Amino acid sequence: MTPRRARLLTALILLGIFAAGAFTGAALCRWGQGRPPGPRLPPPWRTLGLDPEQTEKASAIALRHRPDVEAVLREAFPRIHEIQRAMDAELVPILTPEQRARLEELQRQPPPRVPLE
Repeated sequence: MTPRRARLLTALILLGIFAAGAFTGAALCRWGQGRPPGPRLPPPWRTLGLDPEQTEKASAIALRHRPDVEAVLREAFPRIHEIQRAMDAELVPILTPEQRARLEELQRQPPPRVPLE
């Protein structure tokens, strides 16, 4: 493997680890905070310029499905975390000491905030 390809592969692995960790951390933080105020519509729906009546109906639909979504998330997060730990156990050994130090630094940073609206 060429040095350039090894650096690219390492960067992609680090990016994947960071993204998966950030996603899991952000999701777990939100999950632990309980329900945010009011129902949340998926991003595409929030950008459609719904009028107040449509927003009210869409919010009611989202609220009705929220318990199902939360149940799936509660079931999935432990498995996602387990998979993430298994991936980390395989990925970290291929890193150089400098890359491991950088990864540890990235993991100490708080996950990006997920906007509520």
